[in-house]
Amino acid sequence: MNWWQTLIVALSTYAVTKIVDFCIAFLTEKRDFKKYRRNRAYEEIDELKNSVGSLYELTINWKSYDEKQKSYISSFENDHELIGKYNKYPSIANAARDTIHWCKIVAFCEKTYVDDVIKNKKELAEKYMLFLRTCDEYIDSLA
Repeated sequence: MNWWQTLIVALSTYAVTKIVDFCIAFLTEKRDFKKYRRNRAYEEIDELKNSVGSLYELTINWKSYDEKQKSYISSFENDHELIGKYNKYPSIANAARDTIHWCKIVAFCEKTYVDDVIKNKKELAEKYMLFLRTCDEYIDSLA
């Protein structure tokens, strides 16, 4: 082989290697991006589950309204901001909105001493279970 034939073989080998490296990097980057999006969605939904869960626990607790009043005020003050961040997951946002709405209904019943507190707390528990089921279904669909 002449030196120019060796050069052509070396350059073509280098070009093929770079093309293969680029293809592998492109496919890996795409997979990593999907994994990043899935993990981010999981973390966001988990954060929402924690926030709604703490509000649910506050509401379902049998302490008197006077003991929970400060916590209610601080929790319900920015509830629209809590759900607003998660409107990109419509089914989850709707289920969370229903759960928070029922938390407010129970808080109002506790405040006004209405006899429907037990019935409303049962309805709240059903809404919360529906919210958790919706979150779990969405997370399972990501995998």
